[in-house]
Amino acid sequence: MSVRFLANAGRIIMSKAGFDASPNMPDEQKIFDSNWMASGLVIASGSLTVPGAGGNAPYGEHPVPFPYSLHYAPSALVITTGEFPGGAVDGRTDNNYLYINRQRNSFSVVYIVFAVGM
Repeated sequence: MSVRFLANAGRIIMSKAGFDASPNMPDEQKIFDSNWMASGLVIASGSLTVPGAGGNAPYGEHPVPFPYSLHYAPSALVITTGEFPGGAVDGRTDNNYLYINRQRNSFSVVYIVFAVGM
């Protein structure tokens, strides 16, 4: 399994499926690199794992709070990892939260929130 998310001091990289994220990988193998000029300021980043509960866990939105309240709804990139790697996940934002839409009984994602309005 590929390591698709790299977060070091001052840099975040997300790779395409099948490639390990590293600082020296070619741009063609990346989904996101915080060094790209058009990426904007990163407000928050991280990962979220929601374990299943024997098939009875509720589906729906899981809120991830921002470190501070904003005066706009920022844009976000959410990518699945773990059992179902590489898929895009529905994620909406308001000025306080990123809401990640649960599509399966359990899931893991990495996310990046940008200081750019949707």
